[in-house]
Amino acid sequence: MALPPDAISCQLCFEPYKPDEPRTPCILPCFHTACRQCLSQWAAKDENQVEGGFLCPTCRQPCATAVDELHLNFGLMDVVEALPVQSGERRLVCGDCEDDAEATCKCIDCE
Repeated sequence: MALPPDAISCQLCFEPYKPDEPRTPCILPCFHTACRQCLSQWAAKDENQVEGGFLCPTCRQPCATAVDELHLNFGLMDVVEALPVQSGERRLVCGDCEDDAEATCKCIDCE
């Protein structure tokens, strides 16, 4: 099942989320998500600042957490990290094999 591009892209810059900073998906207290880079730029603008924080770019709810302290949206990060494997761009490597063989099944602990 393919995801629509906007499901895995920042709502501000429309760039796809990345597993590495600064394009990681960060979740706000109101549960909206945007990449850390865009949130940093958004929060720095005077018109988006409120006492003790900044306004959410989607719903305009105040966020009292500094951008660099926002949590990653781990559910979305799992999807972002799985996409290259699903599309065949990257393969999973077995952590127990010395020859970096492709992982073909789950470990005993995961079954």
